[in-house]
Amino acid sequence: PTVTDIANLTAGIVRRVWATPVTLVGHSLGSAVAVRAAQQLDGQCHAIVSIEGNLTAHDAFLTGQAASHDDPAEFKASLAAQIDTLVAAGEAPASLAESVRAADAATMWALGRDVALQSRDDRFGHEFVQLTCPSLYLWSRATTPQPSQDFLRAHAVPHHELGIAHHWPWIVDPAVVAVLITGL
Repeated sequence: PTVTDIANLTAGIVRRVWATPVTLVGHSLGSAVAVRAAQQLDGQCHAIVSIEGNLTAHDAFLTGQAASHDDPAEFKASLAAQIDTLVAAGEAPASLAESVRAADAATMWALGRDVALQSRDDRFGHEFVQLTCPSLYLWSRATTPQPSQDFLRAHAVPHHELGIAHHWPWIVDPAVVAVLITGL
């Protein structure tokens, strides 16, 4: 699996299910998927919202670690341990830990390696900037790496800084996130 494969699947589903333009919302790595799907959908994508999406290589912190592992099972175990620590500290939803435990190690490892490769030279961020539909990037100073904050400013990315210091802000305050998404 690759980001492009998942974006192709997403765009295909949108084309089959929705007759009117859609707003795509992606979180973290899901934002790179949403951007690629929006590129394919062209006029069928009304807008895109990225919630702490991958702009720079620094955003691929968890999935990108696959590039430093030669063994998929080793990567999965390492990632699961990190996620468990985040969940225990209240910094990630328990559903993430459940998803990692249920995921196929080889598939997760292959996707992570693709993410690491494609994150080079801030490719995902440049794709986001080149979108022709309205876009919005939601982020928190506490959870967005400094290089990504710098990218936002350097490329005049339409953004909204959340006062929610959490990488999963809709869990902490779903109403705030919903208002911003529906405002596009």
